[in-house]
Amino acid sequence: MPEEDTAGWMRRCILIGAARQSDRWISTLQAAALKSGQDVVLLDDIPTRSDFGDDSRIYLSREHRHFAPTENADRVVVLDGIDRFSGMGDIPEDHARIHLIEVSRQAVEALLWAKTDAIITTATADAARNGEPLVLLGLSVVPPRLEEFGDDPRDRRAIAAIAYLTGEAREAYWCPVHFIYDRQPLKASEVAVTLDMTGPPRALLRGPYLWAPIGRWKIVARFSIDVDGARQELQFRWGPPLKPTTLKTSAEKPGIYEVELEAEWDEIDGMEFTIALVHGCVSGELVFLGATVSSV
Repeated sequence: MPEEDTAGWMRRCILIGAARQSDRWISTLQAAALKSGQDVVLLDDIPTRSDFGDDSRIYLSREHRHFAPTENADRVVVLDGIDRFSGMGDIPEDHARIHLIEVSRQAVEALLWAKTDAIITTATADAARNGEPLVLLGLSVVPPRLEEFGDDPRDRRAIAAIAYLTGEAREAYWCPVHFIYDRQPLKASEVAVTLDMTGPPRALLRGPYLWAPIGRWKIVARFSIDVDGARQELQFRWGPPLKPTTLKTSAEKPGIYEVELEAEWDEIDGMEFTIALVHGCVSGELVFLGATVSSV
């Protein structure tokens, strides 16, 4: 029997990477194991000696740090439900932003832990809910019915914001309200935020700090600028907060513009896009129109 601190002894592991839906999935997997006569160990903490057993055991957890998989272990990650948001409109905007960041961080960590093994997204689970059951590590599983996502604007925006984690296109739209602004906007809506450029050099906006899997990611951001603002030099930054790609430029005239930047994530980290004033400004308005992020 291995020692308690020995890593690399679990052969079959299932990680629930969608925290809000974890109770439903855990109950479903435990029922499927009971029906098939298999042994499932739910790890709510670091495993103890009582958790050690033969290779037929399936280890189940909400937290990847509780696992000790062998190098060739079967790893299943359940992301079913990370794109089902409900009730986001009932909490303060700052709390909603933090919650969305945490959802993305947990999903990205789960994807990294999964390596190249099975990843159960909502699309995968929906197909099994409406057709043949999934076979997960020898268990025949009909995915649980999840809470329907809400119809609040924040629920819809949250679903769109993390689509890069679950969709085949690996692309998502970030509306302006996901970002942080240095001053109270002059006007704000789901599609446009008007900013006063007057003042010292500074970041006009930054964010949204959702987490990125390892790889190369591109952002295409849209904004408009007035006559006075067009005379100002802007710095655009995109990437991991400590290793951004930067671009300095000025608009030749007022109008609507797009800026496209790419950056590499060597490790999982937050995604930061910034538009900053390089010099002080006595007059000018910039209207931020949101951004699209995609894998390259």
